[in-house]
Amino acid sequence: MEWQDISTAPKDDYDKFLVFDGVAVWVAWRMDGEVSGYEVDGDELPDDNFPPTHWMPLPPPPVKP
Repeated sequence: MEWQDISTAPKDDYDKFLVFDGVAVWVAWRMDGEVSGYEVDGDELPDDNFPPTHWMPLPPPPVKP
């Protein structure tokens, strides 16, 4: 998994992925064609002044022992 240009991010609504906006990494998805989401370390919406520039798929979930 490597960071990719945001123009290649998934286009389907509600498919979750990680994005980087130059400041923070956050979980994102598209809603009505626009990237939306929440910061990984908080519960605030991303700042419109820092639109995402890169994305990558979510990692697989941990395996239960």
